[in-house]
Amino acid sequence: MLRILPGENLPIALKRLLAGHEVATVKDMGWKGIQNGALLALAQQSGFEVLISGDKKLNYGRRGRGPFAVAAHPGTARPSRGHRRRHGGILAGVTTVARSLPGDRRLRPRRTAGPGGRGLSQWSGRPNPATYRGMSAVLRKPMTLEEFLAWEERQELRFEFDGFAPVAMTGGTAAHDRITFNLQKALDGRLAGKPCRPWGPNIKIVVDGRARYPDAFVVCQPVPPTATIADNPVVVFEVVSEGSTATDLIDKNREYRATPSIQRYIILQQTRVAAVVFARRGQDWLSEIVAGPDAILQLPEIGIDLPLAEIYANVVTEEERNASDQ
Repeated sequence: MLRILPGENLPIALKRLLAGHEVATVKDMGWKGIQNGALLALAQQSGFEVLISGDKKLNYGRRGRGPFAVAAHPGTARPSRGHRRRHGGILAGVTTVARSLPGDRRLRPRRTAGPGGRGLSQWSGRPNPATYRGMSAVLRKPMTLEEFLAWEERQELRFEFDGFAPVAMTGGTAAHDRITFNLQKALDGRLAGKPCRPWGPNIKIVVDGRARYPDAFVVCQPVPPTATIADNPVVVFEVVSEGSTATDLIDKNREYRATPSIQRYIILQQTRVAAVVFARRGQDWLSEIVAGPDAILQLPEIGIDLPLAEIYANVVTEEERNASDQ
């Protein structure tokens, strides 16, 4: 069974023809109006394996890690009756994609009734190439960093790049927003008049061939007013969210460690007043936990300290809520 996302403006009847697969429409996902490039990135992040689209310009994907994209162009289907006439090319294309996935995951739509009670035959065997001529089939080649940066400039939404494909930036919680606001305010005040300045979360950094938007980071060199990328970050902060723990603790940690300019990486928790701190010591990358309302984040690389109580001001953590309920 495949996870399939039909693009916007495709017939609702297509969902019935894909019986036996997990199908969610753009409307179901709340993604109406999103352009196909961004839609493919959202589909990747959400675990879809097939995107059915009419956009011939879709030209990227993630090798071995879905989704795969299929473009359905009106008029390419084999002439026949009922649903087959309108959607035969789409079915053939999805069949082709399914065959290229690992394991036995071929499309086997059940026989369904078309207009006037006519049956739709099951699609099996090798589809005639004429039925899906002109379709954008399996998109396997990973994006390069340069391709991503050029592509992202044309998008309205923000995307990170994980080395394979764009990853859509999602919204955060009230606690995340407050912690980030307090952090930026504390950094800005303590670094006033100094060569190092805080940035984020709307400007990105390039680390180990990836592009990331940290919640906050500090750079100790001028950043041009029109820049969208800041070079040589020294200290980086991420506020961990539900679902981002593995990315922040493993993927980004590895990328930041591989970036020589980064001397310290701080992961701030939302559920409690605490931080996991990674710091460079020669060839080593050492970690420690800083926790509690009286704890101090020491940042010798930029010559300041930050009390955790200031970063978590006006934030009611899950730990505090549980304590008050007892």
